[in-house]
Amino acid sequence: MQEKLFRYNPLDNYEAFSNAKLEAYLKRIGVTHDQVVERDLSALNCIIDAHSRKIPFENGLLFFTDEKVATGSDAAFEHIIGRNRGGYCFQVNTLLISALLALKFDATAGVARSYVWDEVLQSWVNKGTTHMVVFVALSAEDPLYLVDVGFNQRGLTAAIPIKDGATISCAASEAHQIRTSTLTGKGNWSLWHKRADWAPRADGVDPQGDGFGPMFYFTLERYRPEDFRVLNYFVSHAIGNGNLMTSTFIVSIVTETGGRSVIVDKTFKRREDENHRELERVVKMNSVENLVDIMAEEFGIEMTEKEIANAKLKFF
Repeated sequence: MQEKLFRYNPLDNYEAFSNAKLEAYLKRIGVTHDQVVERDLSALNCIIDAHSRKIPFENGLLFFTDEKVATGSDAAFEHIIGRNRGGYCFQVNTLLISALLALKFDATAGVARSYVWDEVLQSWVNKGTTHMVVFVALSAEDPLYLVDVGFNQRGLTAAIPIKDGATISCAASEAHQIRTSTLTGKGNWSLWHKRADWAPRADGVDPQGDGFGPMFYFTLERYRPEDFRVLNYFVSHAIGNGNLMTSTFIVSIVTETGGRSVIVDKTFKRREDENHRELERVVKMNSVENLVDIMAEEFGIEMTEKEIANAKLKFF
């Protein structure tokens, strides 16, 4: 008998959380089962919004202690729920997709290429495929939705339909928009971001235009857990070449008033929506104690002794 050959199916997916892990996740984000009874857009957005307010994007352990984090559902759960931390895209989006699968949502993973503004070239530069996104199909009649709780200080706070021109509001009176893209061929997409109307235009954004600048480019190809092991190795090990996770300390969370609290290296900023602008502030941190306090108060993270010691050496 001829030996049967096995290979990975491109649609191999993450594991759904067990009931116990799902309960722990929902408790962490403050959502009850009554809020997610239906498998519809309202329930999906309830989870995304709550996740964005309770689980920060952060790379503190990697940046300060060089701790490498494994990918996969169990690793994401242990790191974020077990240790009460946040995480970068491969961690927080893996946590989300495993919870969505446990709730019987049709969720799969994809990847994206981030755009950055190059001051020398005076143009947008598209980086490598190092960002994880989530696709959710609600029904055969609905468009596919893009979900992403892992894009640091500009992440989505609701699902957005993948159709040209689709626009949604997000935290801090900002907005996201889907546009078609032909970067690597027809039928592909990009996500764009717009700051609040009163905020200065981001670098590279046309001062006379509509205010949107590109965040990332993506196709609808599904990726497997094994693919993210490879991508995460680069993101957690590469030094230089614009690798944000090893070169910049960054933390971000949506505030309870619908704004964003953000740390980039030694600067803390709070951006708010139009109804809470009096809460906006900027703090130039000048001591490790200052950093420790802000991490606890704004992001709910208790830094480890090793993080604190290395933060003092790196920053103060």
